[in-house]
Amino acid sequence: MRSIEGVAYYLSAMTLFNSIYALRVFGLNWANGQFITVDNLFAFIISVTLAIVGFVFTLLICSRDHTIKNRNTLGKTVKVAFCEDITGDNFFSRYSILVLTGCSLPILSNFVGLTIYLLVLCTLGAVFVRQEMYYLNPIIVLMRYKIVKAKCNDKDKIADYYFVYQRGSITCGDEINFLNVNNKIIRLKDINYEQNNQNAQLIGLDDESKKSLSS
Repeated sequence: MRSIEGVAYYLSAMTLFNSIYALRVFGLNWANGQFITVDNLFAFIISVTLAIVGFVFTLLICSRDHTIKNRNTLGKTVKVAFCEDITGDNFFSRYSILVLTGCSLPILSNFVGLTIYLLVLCTLGAVFVRQEMYYLNPIIVLMRYKIVKAKCNDKDKIADYYFVYQRGSITCGDEINFLNVNNKIIRLKDINYEQNNQNAQLIGLDDESKKSLSS
């Protein structure tokens, strides 16, 4: 996982955090049509900017799709050896800590408050990227995406992948097809949707019909 992509996921996940902090700065320091102190103005501008950047990254994350739509497209196929659904892995308890942290950060009439905010933001970002906590994103969860961490047989090696998808399911032994991209986070609308749909249709057929289809 490239660090720059991890930062993009982190800023996306922190959109709500930065928005809450910006509202607190605005609500507590706006008087007579202007900010009380210059440092509070800087804090507001930084937090709003990061919230907007995070929202843009969220749109980019949700818009990208590694699904193979053309059968003639050369892609990659990996076999799942181990998988874990991490969509709801202590999601609310962990993300609520971030939100509460944003609500409890001090807003002081000097640059100390701004320094604490930036220090907390950078520290959380380092932990987020190092621990690969990509599932801590309420927007992705609200859009009904699932996130599965999987170890897959990729040719002659075992590789770690994060599958972010909306429909289907992943179990051990599944073969997953996607575009051949140099990326460990794979975003799919469907998990082998066409193949699973065909299998579901075959379940309702008798043996003679299955033979006629296979021939």
